[in-house]
Amino acid sequence: MRSFKLSLLGGVVLAVMSGTALAHGTMSHPKARILHCYAGSQSEGCKAFQAQGGSVYDWREVWQKPGGEATFPTTPGDRLCDGGTKASHRGLNALAQWPVTTLKPDANGKVTLKWNHTVAHRTKSIQFFVTKMPYDSTKPLQFSDLEKFCEYRDFTPAIAGHQTLQQEYSCTLPPGKNGRHLIVSVWNTNHVGDGVTQGESYRACGDVNIEGNTSVTMPSDLGALYGIGQPVAGDTLVWRLADPKRNGEYLEQLRVPVDQNGAQGERWTKVLGDAVNGSSQRVRIGQLSADGKTVTSVEGLDKSHVYTIDGNKYHFAVSKEAAEVTPPPVPEVIAPQSKITGPYSATAGQSVTLSGTGSTGSDLKFSWTVPAGVNAAVKNQPTLSFVAPTLTKDQQYSFKLTTTNAKGSSDANHVVTVKGKPDTGTGGDNGNGGDTGTSVPAYKPGTIYKELERVSNRGKIYECKAWPYTNWCGQSPFHYEPGKGMYWNQAWTLVK
Repeated sequence: MRSFKLSLLGGVVLAVMSGTALAHGTMSHPKARILHCYAGSQSEGCKAFQAQGGSVYDWREVWQKPGGEATFPTTPGDRLCDGGTKASHRGLNALAQWPVTTLKPDANGKVTLKWNHTVAHRTKSIQFFVTKMPYDSTKPLQFSDLEKFCEYRDFTPAIAGHQTLQQEYSCTLPPGKNGRHLIVSVWNTNHVGDGVTQGESYRACGDVNIEGNTSVTMPSDLGALYGIGQPVAGDTLVWRLADPKRNGEYLEQLRVPVDQNGAQGERWTKVLGDAVNGSSQRVRIGQLSADGKTVTSVEGLDKSHVYTIDGNKYHFAVSKEAAEVTPPPVPEVIAPQSKITGPYSATAGQSVTLSGTGSTGSDLKFSWTVPAGVNAAVKNQPTLSFVAPTLTKDQQYSFKLTTTNAKGSSDANHVVTVKGKPDTGTGGDNGNGGDTGTSVPAYKPGTIYKELERVSNRGKIYECKAWPYTNWCGQSPFHYEPGKGMYWNQAWTLVK
């Protein structure tokens, strides 16, 4: 049950003033930094505040707009005490010696904190945070250095309207808080209007010295971390803390990514410990100090235990989730489109190369169709090479390239005209055909000869061999021209 109490400054309740000049308010106990400066403090902190252009006339309006409970955790560390809205309040975050208020909690750790609510806005929540131990006022703070220890929700301040009126909030400090600390309070209102659409959040920072011994709970071992298999970079460590008194209800769930460094050996235990120790208000993971008061995250299963820090018993679980492997995208198959480049004419005996490398499409397969009279050794590659046959007159040869893939096939055609060589035979010993005084016809490339048929060539007579060699007699002159081709004697027999 929560309760509010009216407190008077100077012992007198003043009449509530009308109008908007009253502004909104700030924390009065412990006294907010801006209230010390407004009262004329010559502390190092207030001098630093003034040096940064600090303004005290609007001490009731240290706020963040737009507001809301979600805005405080995202506030940069150098604007925790002012919310970042007004440049004139930036100096409230100065790392300097500020005036200190003494807090003396009772035997149960309870303290009374106060606010001046100069306007009674409907309140979503008022929250109080205190620095974690150990606290060093000379070092910058982040939101993760604070822990929330008190909160009141959904009410309208009953005591408001003037700076002499203070509303009191009874709060219990976390166990073990002693010495210098910073208390940060956030008042989240539901007020909309005057350009405000998401409510307003008022900030106040008060420096305190906590005296007396609040109840100290020493860390208690809940058990050792256990093996989860070797993580790899990209895996996620999953931490869960459950309350056995609530049927295993999860009180904490945390997902911690593992990078390349954290995946080495048993470094993941420190990665997990750092994450849990920086967020949990119930447990710590790591190694207990010699004095039994603190727990520090370490590498190694043999050193890493889970300790409760609030005296309660918990069940914990840790596991890992494998990195999501995204299969590479399947490349799009592009339909084939055949294309042939190369010469359109050649002379007899010339080496010719036709190319299909200009064809487009994915994962193409090549197949050449070669006309009769042309010999090509390789017909399944992007290029085709052959020797132009020897002819006595010009002749056209048509070549076809077929490319295929999963999308289908495509054909392209290319015609090469081979220039013929006229027959220079004179019928004499030095001619290219005919023997003197005979009727034997001259050899003509491309002619279909029958077995035992005779021809004259270069002054000599040749006879076409019987089957199975007959068909070669009219084939490529480069290979089978009588008396000249590389393999002429496989097709012809010299008669005389």
